[in-house]
Amino acid sequence: MIWFGRERRRYVRVNKPIKVRIHTDKFSLLTHTENFALGGVSVIIDQQLSAGEIVNLEVFLGSDTFKCRGKIAWSLKVSGKDYESAVLYETGIEFLDLTDEDRQKVYAAIRDLF
Repeated sequence: MIWFGRERRRYVRVNKPIKVRIHTDKFSLLTHTENFALGGVSVIIDQQLSAGEIVNLEVFLGSDTFKCRGKIAWSLKVSGKDYESAVLYETGIEFLDLTDEDRQKVYAAIRDLF
């Protein structure tokens, strides 16, 4: 996705795929990140989620895994040759209630991949 608006990111983003499981009362799916940072992740999924909606996340950082809640920050329909005829949504998810230990895991993963 190309963004021409004002950049509001507070954290450095790493454009690497990290496996993420997203759970809600309605569905559970396994996907990977488009990018990730200390503040959250961006994923492409086949479900449209509303800004402000709370989801449960399980993030797989190599041999480390952590779980936390996440808040949907935005969701945009994506299209193009890479996505063929599927209806997909690039979705930004902000991490909520990360423990200090989990924040250190994310920081270490970013440091190692940056």
